[in-house]
Order: sequence, then C-alpha cells, then structure tokens
Amino acid sequence: MIKLPSMITDNFDQLQKLIKIVRNLLNGEQKNIIKIFETLHPATAASILQLISSHEREEIIAILGPNFDPEILSYLDEGVRENVLDLWAIHEVAQKLEQLDEQDTIQILEELNKEERQALLRALKPEIRVFIEESLSYPDDSAGRLMQPQVLAVPLDWNVEKVRSFLSNAKNLPEDLEEIFVVNKERTPIASVHISKLLTHNPRELISTICTDLECIFNASTKEKDVFFKFRTFGLKSAPVVDSKNKLIGVILISDIIDLLYEEAQEDFMHSGGLEESDFYSSFWKTSSSRLKWLSISILGSFAVAITIGSFQDLIAKKTQLAALLPIVMSVSSIAGIQVVTVIIRAIINRELNKINARRTFLKEILVSILNGIILGAFFGLIFGLQTMDFRYLLLILTSITISMIFGAVTGTFLPIIFNKIGIDPALSSGAILSCTIDAFSTLTFLLIAKTIFL
Repeated sequence: MIKLPSMITDNFDQLQKLIKIVRNLLNGEQKNIIKIFETLHPATAASILQLISSHEREEIIAILGPNFDPEILSYLDEGVRENVLDLWAIHEVAQKLEQLDEQDTIQILEELNKEERQALLRALKPEIRVFIEESLSYPDDSAGRLMQPQVLAVPLDWNVEKVRSFLSNAKNLPEDLEEIFVVNKERTPIASVHISKLLTHNPRELISTICTDLECIFNASTKEKDVFFKFRTFGLKSAPVVDSKNKLIGVILISDIIDLLYEEAQEDFMHSGGLEESDFYSSFWKTSSSRLKWLSISILGSFAVAITIGSFQDLIAKKTQLAALLPIVMSVSSIAGIQVVTVIIRAIINRELNKINARRTFLKEILVSILNGIILGAFFGLIFGLQTMDFRYLLLILTSITISMIFGAVTGTFLPIIFNKIGIDPALSSGAILSCTIDAFSTLTFLLIAKTIFL
C-alpha cells in the first residue's frame, strides 16, 4: 500500500533546513545532492520533492539519475508522483517499479490510464508481471487488490517439527510473518498457527492439535469495506483470501487495513468538502476542473433561490425585514440537514443502519427536528417580534424554521440511503445536493408563509 505522508512525522524545521541545503547545492556542488539523498529516509526525500518547485524537482531527479531510490515513489502524493513518472521512459519506470513492494506497484499502476498501464506491464519482468496482472484482474476496491500474494500455508497432517524444518529451509519468507495458515487437501484454508506456538510445543505434536479455527475467510471479490468491517469487528491481525474455488491465493494483514483506513478517512474528509480527492499538489487547470462540477451544483441551488426570491419581490419590498430574516432560516435549516446527513452516512459506513432500526432512526430525526425547530424558531421569532412589535414575525419564523428542519431531516435521512443503494458515494454527493435542496425549499417555504401572513 502507498505509505502515509511523511509530513505527519517529519520535523518541519528540519525539512526547511534540508530544502535550503539542497537548493544551495543546486546552484553549486550538485554531486553532493546524491550523497544527501542517500542518507535520507524515502519518506523525508518524498517530502522534500513535494515542497520544492516542479523545476527544482526535475533538476534533482535528473541529478540523482540511477541513484533515485524507487521507494520514494510510494511516499509521494499522487499528483507529484504522476509528474515524476512522466520524466522517465517506460523501461526506466518499469525498472523502478520492479524494486517496490507488489502492493505499492499495483496502486501506482491503478492511478495510470489504461494505455500507460498496459505499456508498463509489458515492460515488467514476466515473473513480476504475472502477480501484478492477476491482482489487477480483480475488481477495484476488492480483497483481491488488497491482499498480499506472498502467503505461507502448511498441510493439516504435518507436525511441529516438519513445519520448523520447512521454515528454516524456505526462501523469501514474508518479512512480517506472524501466522501460518493450515490448509486441507483442496488448499482451502481451515485454520491458522501462530509462530510462537511452533516454538513452545512438542516437535512431534500435530499442527491440527495446536491450530486455531479461522474467524474470517475472504473471497477475492469481497469489497474492501466488508474486509475492513470484519477486521474491526473481530479484531483480526490477518485473514486468508481465496479464489472462486476456495483455494488460498493470498493474505490480508492488519498493516494493509491501517493503510486502507487512512485512505478512507482522507477520502471521506475530502468528500465532505465536495472534493473527489486532494488536489493540493495538482496543476492549476486540473484543480479548477475537479472543483468545478460540485461548484456548478451549488450555483444551480443558488439560482433556484434567486428565482424564488425574484418571484416575491413585491412582498419583500413591502416587508423589508424579510430580507434580513431569510438568511437565518436558510442557515439554520441547512446546518440541521448537514447534521442529519453526517450521522446517517456514519451509520451506513459502520453498518449500524438497517431494516431493524431504520424506522426508529427516521422517527427520531423527525422528532429532533420538530423540537429544535420550535426552540430556535421561538427564540429568533420572539426577538424579532419584540423588536418590531409585530408578533406575526414570531409565527413566520417559528413555522418556517420548523417545516424546513423537518424537510432537512427527511432528505438528510433518505438521500444517503438512496445514493448508497445505487452505488454512489453518499459522502461525496449528499452534502452538496442536500444544501442546495434545503436552501431552495426553506426560501420557498419562508416566502409562502410570509405571503400568507402579511398579504
């Protein structure tokens, strides 16, 4: 998996000093840049390359040449990594990818377009390409993409001594090996054995007597979110992955889940702001185009509000106070709706919302919106009624806020559920559409009630 950004752990003051040194060397003793980068952790080197300008980055990569550590690629932001890969020929990129962990290579290839991916796959060594192509053949966001192909398994009828001998003679054992899977004659995983048990039990003891039944076995097509849910629910450290014939083909480790959790958290954070992904290091044009779609939806909502207000110009001209009250109703209603949609999205992600509690959840949100609408409507309405000595404003604000908040509760509950059902990320879509809908509805409701009361 792509590593966590090094900026989280690196001391920024130290990075600034390193960047200053590197920039000075660019204007003088460029050969010393190679020596400096040889001493840096790939995460630190990636941070430096991300913080400097694109021109300086190109210079440094040219200077490093064959001394560029391929591990740096796995720590780079996607946008920066794309720019770095463009600096090399296909065969040069392939040579660097061959030195990376298979999961890092897969994720880098996933980010490329189909033509670039196919060209790089053809340039990889056959023995590496086989594993990569097999992983890429599985659906996006599936256990097959997440798994590590290096997995250790032993037959059920072996004893401890035979397993020990096998381990001592095996080559290319996984570095983070903690558990060994036990398989039957069909190569279907049925249990696991912790390494510590192999050291503490009698050599003649059968593996079948010391193994532990597996709590979860994932099919390669299982969705990542289902994998994450079961890892969290059962407190797993690892789990086997099988193919359509239930044969063991890989393993998912807790380290993979941690990386996935971090990526999901970042995506959810971006989606809550109406962004599909971080564009911090993207170009000017790419950043503009990626944000334009959701801004366009917001403009449509504002346009609907403007048309609604325009239809009630005569009323607003007679009661100018309405222009001051409308933003209050819109703001309170929109925030209330966002609160509901946030809670529902979290419940969907954590699988807490289901047929058993859906009705109770919906009724609860309706009751909360009625209660809060009455409290807030009465508060603001009373203040404005006392100020103008016209208590019709109390009725106006109380009813419009309450009705709008009820609408927000209904749409905030059902929009995420509908989007999730049709396969659209509710975290990305619900917020923007909900805000536009509530703004338009609360404006229309407020002005219609005002017209009824004052005209």
